[in-house]
Amino acid sequence: MTVRSKEAWWIVAVALVASGALGIRLVTLGSEPFWLDEVCTRDFNAGTLVSVVTAYAKDVHPPLYGVLLRFWQSIAGDSEQALRGYSSLWSMVGLLFAVFLTRDVSESRLAALVSGLLMAVNPLDIWYAQEARMYAQAAGLIAMASWVLCRWLQRKEPTRRRWHLATAYGLLATLLLYTHYVTTVVLASQVLVVLTLFFVRRRWRDAIWLVGAASAAGVLFVPWVAFVHRFRDSVYSAGHVGWIPAPHLVDVLGYLNHEFFLGFGSAPPAVAGWFAVVVGAVLGVVVTAAASAGPASEGQPSRRTGDAVTFLLGLAIGPSLLAAAVSGLWHPIFFRPRFSLFCLIGTVVVLVVLLTRVRPPLRTLLAATVAALMAAGTAWQTMLPTKKGLRELAQLARTFGEPEFAILLPAPHERLARYYLPQAMQQPSAETLKARLRSGGQTNVWVCFEGGKIPPPGSPDGDLVAWLATTGPYRLLGHADDFAVYELHARLPRPDQKTNLPGAATTVDGPD
Repeated sequence: MTVRSKEAWWIVAVALVASGALGIRLVTLGSEPFWLDEVCTRDFNAGTLVSVVTAYAKDVHPPLYGVLLRFWQSIAGDSEQALRGYSSLWSMVGLLFAVFLTRDVSESRLAALVSGLLMAVNPLDIWYAQEARMYAQAAGLIAMASWVLCRWLQRKEPTRRRWHLATAYGLLATLLLYTHYVTTVVLASQVLVVLTLFFVRRRWRDAIWLVGAASAAGVLFVPWVAFVHRFRDSVYSAGHVGWIPAPHLVDVLGYLNHEFFLGFGSAPPAVAGWFAVVVGAVLGVVVTAAASAGPASEGQPSRRTGDAVTFLLGLAIGPSLLAAAVSGLWHPIFFRPRFSLFCLIGTVVVLVVLLTRVRPPLRTLLAATVAALMAAGTAWQTMLPTKKGLRELAQLARTFGEPEFAILLPAPHERLARYYLPQAMQQPSAETLKARLRSGGQTNVWVCFEGGKIPPPGSPDGDLVAWLATTGPYRLLGHADDFAVYELHARLPRPDQKTNLPGAATTVDGPD
């Protein structure tokens, strides 16, 4: 078989892997409800391009994802599946550049296909490929920037055409900054690792060009910073990330045997105790076998291949280490599931490159085991819901008609409830309900209790529920997520009316 024929077959194989991966992502694209962050995406992208940019400026994210998604909506529509489908396409970008990275570093088409297969079944990548947020786009751009830097490190003639690579990296770094603020940590990690390698190899001009490219990206980001300051005091303050807990030491590298193999899923109780142990053992065997067996092919790896492997190791652990350091010095920004995605492609490529140095048949067994563990994690993630949404509220509204008022206790984010019940007034006060009953007689109210639990008597919510229970008959319509949904046909209660809602305290006049 000629070289050209082998290349053609390899391209066909890559296309088949990518097609299969896309199918895996699309087949369950709408299986879970939109959760709060995805509802925010839909709301921010509901208007004109100018309103999209302004909405993101007022929020805590840069605008590139919203702008590109707005163009995508003009083609694909604005359904939940269409919005999530945009992330699925970026997941394919990440997969393809994982393939290119592996081929460039290992010089093996087969190893590149293995990387593609692992990315295809990886549960973490699949989860973000099915979310209408900017993380899949960020991961795809990180993969592209990593490939450019890897090509730069591997150049046989480092003095030629460096401006092409510097321009490409500067552009990708700018796109990353305009996609998510925290990618600053990833870019800093990339630049630090590559600069170190340039200094070790005394490639001074390359180092200068790299610093120039990174600096240019920072300068191109300044206009957005100035625009954001028209709406709020800081681009990214501690208040914006206050929900992120301080990372523990185990979090820094814990994703290597958790998120990479389970994503957002959970192993069944029967296997949960040993799954992490098996994963850790398999990774340990891969590293040990690769170190002891040396290269699978004859000869020693070239210096530029060694530099590329060092760079990829930096991609696998550098961003999380740097984010943990920033978290300790300033405020927690290290949210493990997201940094796991940012490090995913580098880790997969390193793992496959290590496998190429393991001698068969152990190499085949280890690769199959890793793929099987990831596929199991994907299956478990698919079987158990991972997104907290209220899609059933919309289904109940289609069946029974949308209520005039909706009260969820405890109250979720109003944006989420309004997405599923857009016509209902959310969380009305007792005064608002009384005014409505005085003016219009009977009204339809949905009262939803999380876990079916009635608020305790004497609390504000308990007093409201106790008063509502005196206003008319109720019935259980169903459940939305963990909420028990009751329909109440409310009228102004008579002074001697008693409660009819189980667990609610009796009241006469209602809360003041």
